[in-house]
Amino acid sequence: MDAFTTIYTAVIAKLQGDTVLLGLLGNPADPTAAIRRAQTPEKITTAAVTLRGSDGSGIPFSGSGFAQALGGSAISAKKNPTIEISVWVNSQSSTAPKTGQDADAIEQRVNFLLLQDAGNMIPGTFNWQGTTFPQSFEKDTWLWHNMTRYRFNYFNHQGGS
Repeated sequence: MDAFTTIYTAVIAKLQGDTVLLGLLGNPADPTAAIRRAQTPEKITTAAVTLRGSDGSGIPFSGSGFAQALGGSAISAKKNPTIEISVWVNSQSSTAPKTGQDADAIEQRVNFLLLQDAGNMIPGTFNWQGTTFPQSFEKDTWLWHNMTRYRFNYFNHQGGS
């Protein structure tokens, strides 16, 4: 598994393991269904947190802040990937969460976990930053939608020692 996939998997696991976030999502019976990689096309019927990620492209050192030889044939590069996290809340649900304020609270908890939870950061990453976009209400699906794009850095090592 490459470094980005390992980090992406760790982000999902961190979110799925947070009892406060799960409470805000209505305590789903299956956290892996409520917090998951986005699927296309996808019909959202209950509150969900979906993730999409990109490390730039398939080129090992694209998007690198710098690359350097470490000796022998080893190369190290600082990567600048993006993970987009969407919060979805169905306004036609009979129970909470079902309001735009509920979606805001879920988004705030995700922001805390990824940006401020200093004692429990994702291993191997640093310099997390988030850009939050205005909340939208999708009239055709009755969904509140909050989205944040997170950028962070990690070091990618290849070859040698």
